Amino acid sequence: MLQPALRAAVLRRLGFSAPPAADGEGLTTLYAAWCARVPFDNLRKLTALHGGAAGDLPGMVAEDFFSAWVELGCGATCWPSANALFELLESVGFSCRRITGSMRDCARVNHGSVAVALADGDWLVDSSMLTGYPVPLRPGVYLSPDPVFNHEVEAQGEEFVVWNDFQPVGAFPCRLFPATAAWAEFAQRYEGSREMSPFNSRVYARRSDAGRVSTLSGTTLYVRTAAGVSIREVAGAELPALMQEVFGHAPALLDAWQRSGAAAVNLEAPRSDAPPPPPIQGVPPSRRMQRGS
Repeated sequence: MLQPALRAAVLRRLGFSAPPAADGEGLTTLYAAWCARVPFDNLRKLTALHGGAAGDLPGMVAEDFFSAWVELGCGATCWPSANALFELLESVGFSCRRITGSMRDCARVNHGSVAVALADGDWLVDSSMLTGYPVPLRPGVYLSPDPVFNHEVEAQGEEFVVWNDFQPVGAFPCRLFPATAAWAEFAQRYEGSREMSPFNSRVYARRSDAGRVSTLSGTTLYVRTAAGVSIREVAGAELPALMQEVFGHAPALLDAWQRSGAAAVNLEAPRSDAPPPPPIQGVPPSRRMQRGS
């Protein structure tokens, strides 16, 4: 459970003078604030891996995650950020649970998320997808009407497949397993990501705010709006200023990232001998509907 002083500091930074109500409106407001202000990123993880830091990877304990975010403006990858979101929601009265998933629907658990139970059913609030608003987990198919946060959800038995747009790849699925997952499983899987993860070499940061989704992958900035996707190559010397401006990363965080050697690794070309990601299976429900019309 978050300590009261830290929880108050977190809520203030999210724009709340008091905890939101534990209902649908409160969840929508809190999650929108999270998407706008808490980036999905791997800055602290990269700094720890390339700087040879001893001990566990940073951020898995919610107090550590939030203390770093309040001071440095950084988020984390899925396991620690989903755990932190879960603990914040629970601390203000929501009935929620940690859940796992398989990004790219590749028959391997590689993703952590959060489901919230409200009177009208379960809602997904994902700290990686940053969908802008809670997503219903219901039988059948859900198609987002928003041109920016254009996700789709399809129930398949007890599981759900969420299609979301991840630059630079584009749309791909995440299969969600709705059973409750323990903190220990999240922590174990996070530590296991030292050995294999797409977030262990180059910077990846994502933020959803004011009708746009900004994504930094290596040295390329993608910005998706209702008008489409703009792409900008960023010189290495310009990266710290851009990361501070777009994602809210503090100078102290960026200095540590540079001193660790991770910034230099970020400028290297991707390894040609790295195994390719598994192919994407299937197509989003909306495309199948178009084919059938």
